[in-house]
Amino acid sequence: MNSKKRLLVVIPYFVPAWSYGGPVKVAYDHCVWLIKRWRDVTVLTTDALDAENRIRAKEEVIDGINIIRFRNLSNYLAKFHNLYLPWWMKSWLKKNIRQCDVVHIHDILNFPAWWGMKYAHVNKVKYFLQPHGILSSVRLESKKMFIKQWILKRMKSLFDQASWFLALTKQEKIEIEQFTTNQYVHILPNGINRKEFESIHTIDIRKKYWLRNSTTIFSFLWRIQYIKWLDIAFRLLAEFDKSNKDWVYVIVWPDEWEKASLISLSQELGIEDKIIWCGMKLGDERFWLLKWSDVFLFTSRAEWFPMTILEALWCDLPVYISDGCNFPEVENYNCWILLPITDTAMCTEIIIEKIEMKNTFQLGIKRILWEYDIENSLDTLQNIYK
Repeated sequence: MNSKKRLLVVIPYFVPAWSYGGPVKVAYDHCVWLIKRWRDVTVLTTDALDAENRIRAKEEVIDGINIIRFRNLSNYLAKFHNLYLPWWMKSWLKKNIRQCDVVHIHDILNFPAWWGMKYAHVNKVKYFLQPHGILSSVRLESKKMFIKQWILKRMKSLFDQASWFLALTKQEKIEIEQFTTNQYVHILPNGINRKEFESIHTIDIRKKYWLRNSTTIFSFLWRIQYIKWLDIAFRLLAEFDKSNKDWVYVIVWPDEWEKASLISLSQELGIEDKIIWCGMKLGDERFWLLKWSDVFLFTSRAEWFPMTILEALWCDLPVYISDGCNFPEVENYNCWILLPITDTAMCTEIIIEKIEMKNTFQLGIKRILWEYDIENSLDTLQNIYK
């Protein structure tokens, strides 16, 4: 056999299903890089695209990655209840997994992940687990997570047999260690792909949305869903509005049935004319928003190393995040973490103070490049595989 090995990636959603957020981007970046060094990289996934649509292609090659998709029993159950039921995937794994050298499983509390662990273990194939923060107490206790909790009880023994767990941060490593006796938990942070920023064609969003130069532009890039805590961000900005500052909050990414309630909340708070709903933007479009923003405001209930924080840092933005983002390393770059968002008046004072200091705000871009460069991250990943 060729010295280069065969890698199988198991994930319940994959490109172009960008609406599923960070794990899709991370898994894609891993595969694109590893295809250069491995003989064969195959992604086993479902046909999920977004809340309403499926991907029609059952097998295709994207950027050298072999992708095999299996039809979900229900796209609605997959998107909103984490109930991925691609039954023929189980048969494929049972028959073919022994031909792989390494299995990398992303987002580990679903049936595809369970089957991947089970048949990798039975066939003595090394498997690596990357939870993407799904084992946090907040996520396990949040609404519609009963499927994940049910599966978790039945796969703990498979956790113990994994070759490695891959945590994004020190805090996630602690969370993982609460669920397994497995001693092999390695911190592998997300990485920033500099090439994505090298040829950005920026659009002046002040002109696009008829904003004055004095308007402070807050931005948000992620999914519009319950756990992202946009309701708290709205209440915080309603308090900020009392300072008579000119501002807008530009929101980019797909809606997961939260937009209607957020619009009602913005009307209740009297800030509906300050919210700009941009819909879903990909590639350059999301970067030019960051380039023209003044502040990145992200008040999530529970995250583990959001990619958008790195992207905002790269674009020289002050990043204001809740402690629920679980990314204390952001303090290394002179960014201000919003402590538990219980005192909106205090948070408003912090924001006003830091906005006025914007001209003195400097970030260590070189440090970001070294610490979170995607090639460094993936060199580490390949060594873990070995």
